[in-house]
Amino acid sequence: MGWPGNVLGLLPRVRLTDVDVDLAPGDAVLFYTDGVVEGRRDKEMYGEERLRRLLGASRAMGAAGIAEAVVNEAVAFQSGLPRDDIAVVVLKIPT
Repeated sequence: MGWPGNVLGLLPRVRLTDVDVDLAPGDAVLFYTDGVVEGRRDKEMYGEERLRRLLGASRAMGAAGIAEAVVNEAVAFQSGLPRDDIAVVVLKIPT
């Protein structure tokens, strides 16, 4: 799904590497904070698999629609009371 890395601004030094990714028309890139996938309902976490399914179902939406769907579902999963910050940025290549 993604590449793990360091939190920017937290550590005095981080090791960064460039990664090239070819995107085609209709592809989207999602950036999100841990408040999305680590959102909890009792002991169950929202998780990456649930996010993958949502993204598959949201494929035809524009960037704003995808971002709204991710935030809405993450908050709804937590009964409307998120316990952590949630930030989402979506970039979508026009078709």
